[in-house]
Amino acid sequence: MAPSSTRASRKPDKRSCRKPCRKDMEKIMAVEETQSPLTQCETSALNVDQGTKLSKSGKRSCRKPRRKVMEKDMAAQETKLSLTRSDTSAPNSDQETKLTYRQNRRLQQATRAATTKEYYKRGPTRGLKSHRWRRKHPTEKPYAKISDSMRCVTGERAAEFISDCSRWVREYCPLKAINWVRMDPKCKERLYSKIQEEWNLPKYVDGVDVKVILKRQCAALYRGWRYRLKEKYYTGYSNAAAKANKPPEIDASDWNWLIDHYWSDPKNQSISEKNKMIRLKQTIRHSNGAKSTARILDEMMSEPLSITQPLQQDSDERHEHAPQTQADVEPLYVRLYERTHRHAETGLDLDAEANLKALRDLHRTEIRKNGVDNLTPQEAYSRVFKNPSGLKLAKSGVLGATKVREKFQELEQASTQRESALHAEIQNLNAEIEKMKQESLERENKMKQEMIDRENKLRQDIIAEMAKIMRGSS
Repeated sequence: MAPSSTRASRKPDKRSCRKPCRKDMEKIMAVEETQSPLTQCETSALNVDQGTKLSKSGKRSCRKPRRKVMEKDMAAQETKLSLTRSDTSAPNSDQETKLTYRQNRRLQQATRAATTKEYYKRGPTRGLKSHRWRRKHPTEKPYAKISDSMRCVTGERAAEFISDCSRWVREYCPLKAINWVRMDPKCKERLYSKIQEEWNLPKYVDGVDVKVILKRQCAALYRGWRYRLKEKYYTGYSNAAAKANKPPEIDASDWNWLIDHYWSDPKNQSISEKNKMIRLKQTIRHSNGAKSTARILDEMMSEPLSITQPLQQDSDERHEHAPQTQADVEPLYVRLYERTHRHAETGLDLDAEANLKALRDLHRTEIRKNGVDNLTPQEAYSRVFKNPSGLKLAKSGVLGATKVREKFQELEQASTQRESALHAEIQNLNAEIEKMKQESLERENKMKQEMIDRENKLRQDIIAEMAKIMRGSS
């Protein structure tokens, strides 16, 4: 008989899934018996997303989900999308319904799920890459690069940093808050302390406290978290069905508060409708994907300088054997705008193409006037666009950083002036104190001299009186 150590030392196969313990199986069976049909459908969809299911023997296997389970999930998605489209449909049924970008994306995903034989969704973020790095380096903290000009996290580890912040936002921040500003400050301080404890961050970035940057990043993650909850568990359902459709990781009181006091509030609903109409009026779409414009700009700035992208010119201006100079190469702000607005399938939008042409004209103008183009992206965008604050670049912090830096310089100059004034006042006070000390010392010396003179005079008088008495007695 083989010893027990042989079985214990056998390495588990990486392709096999972990078997749940007996307590986990009992909990799963109890939940499945008490769930409603709607929740069971969602549980089956969750098993489809994770690519695992439970067999009759109670063991977890890695077999692909059955076709019937996938069809149930597709039917639920199509029903939800039809309800969403019915809410945004126009009174005239003959007129074509105009959907937002996210609604079109959901429609495309549902169509792909219905036509594709095996369709799996992306699971929740768990931060496994960052966890593996910490296991290899238990005594070190990962370094997050924060750009001084853009005031946000960039570099190779930006995705891991955002993933960790997203998990900690869900852990430390309650849902019972109107917005990020009105949240309990203690919860936000605990979140900032956790991020600074786990990541190697500078205390100040270009004279600004790093918590200001963390505040903007975590506020965006908090809004995105609540938006995803609303899209998946609330949109297309009634309030009663949404309460029964509670996410398993959310507290019941927080979920009921979101439904009754936030999403059902007429004021918030009117704001949501206005924002939806504003979104429908937008004619320029970005093509960043999961990366922000600041991260893309940082990657482009770190790329080696090479003349590989000639500027598009007319045929009469192009010479066959002319050498490539700066006038023949597109500057950084032109390449950045084209990279963040050109789509793989549809290319550039009409307005985006006009903006790109205006940026190229600006480059030619700078070369013709100055002989060189040294404009930064923020300077070029502020010259070409009337409202540069509406660009994604400003939203990422490039243009906003300039204003913050100017304000910081003004405050620093005012602080320097106040400091010099206080230093001069302190010097005047020290001079007055020295003068008072000198005067006091002079008065003290004068009083001592007067006392000595009086004593000498009194002594002489006494001696004279004694001599006079002695002469009279003789």
